[in-house]
Amino acid sequence: MSTEAHPPNFPFARAAGAEPPAEFAKLRANNPISRVELWDGSHPWLVTKHYDVCSVLTDARLSKQRQRKGFPEMSAGGKAAAKNRPTFVDMDPPEHMRQR
Repeated sequence: MSTEAHPPNFPFARAAGAEPPAEFAKLRANNPISRVELWDGSHPWLVTKHYDVCSVLTDARLSKQRQRKGFPEMSAGGKAAAKNRPTFVDMDPPEHMRQR
């Protein structure tokens, strides 16, 4: 895991169309779980390997509730949207499964 003093800015720019940014390949090879810096100066973790991503997405200790303090948003618009009524993808079980 990387805890670099100056994490890279995220999201990464795409070089061309649908091609993923080159930074993902570099991080998968060298620091598959690393810190990044978002638009608001926060430093969430970025997970880049498939197995690790699946582990994070299925870990019941982690929350998808965007209203929770410290939830990493990709933009100021995301912060504003989180204040509105959440959709089922922004909910944790059991409420998520009830809506689904």
